[in-house]
Amino acid sequence: MFDLAKSIASALTQVATGAAVDSTLRERIQLWSERAAAMQEDIARHADEKKRLQEEVKVLKEELLKRPDPAIFVSHRGVLWRKEGAGFGMDPYCPRCLVAMAQMPMGKHVMGQTINPVECSLCRYRAPFDFGKQLDIHKSLIV
Repeated sequence: MFDLAKSIASALTQVATGAAVDSTLRERIQLWSERAAAMQEDIARHADEKKRLQEEVKVLKEELLKRPDPAIFVSHRGVLWRKEGAGFGMDPYCPRCLVAMAQMPMGKHVMGQTINPVECSLCRYRAPFDFGKQLDIHKSLIV
């Protein structure tokens, strides 16, 4: 469609250069030629954007397929626990990203106790408990 606009503008320009036309018609032909050129640039830019977005969608779909099925998790104490056989896995999972959460390497000392938070490596979501309580929470999940 836009190639047609460009062709028409080109044809009008050729006609106008070979025929005696008034200045108003010449200005309009010039305006349509500029608009056709701008549309061609827009089409090229949109085609590049479409290609980039299609690649992004492809990558996101691949990432989504790699993530575990949310149906295999149970929510408990602010995180997800993966069902494994008749029980549950030991690692808490992030409720946002569905990835296993890890113990933060640096512990905080509060009232003589070391607190090691459990955090998602992707979104930085922190579990509402520390690593030391993880085993107790896991046991309470089974009961």
